Amino acid sequence: MPVCASLATDQLSEIWVALRAVPLKFPGAVGGVPSRVRAEAALLESHAILVAAIGEDHEQTGKAVRALVELYDGWGKPERAGEWRARLPADRPAS
Repeated sequence: MPVCASLATDQLSEIWVALRAVPLKFPGAVGGVPSRVRAEAALLESHAILVAAIGEDHEQTGKAVRALVELYDGWGKPERAGEWRARLPADRPAS
């Protein structure tokens, strides 16, 4: 893996792990923007960067997809969760 892709995955891995807890820890809004909306935007951006840097099938990209599934499930958006769940490899289903 190229060095830049490795650095990107290391940084994004830390970001998405922190963001997964945002809706649970901070249920309110900041600056008028609900925390789940901020988490969603950051996770979607992280996913796009990961896909560009290391591809859709990489383990780190799968973790970002699982984080989006969990976000949407917890948010009460089963359709969106299902869209992202469908992107998971069969050997790595979301719980």
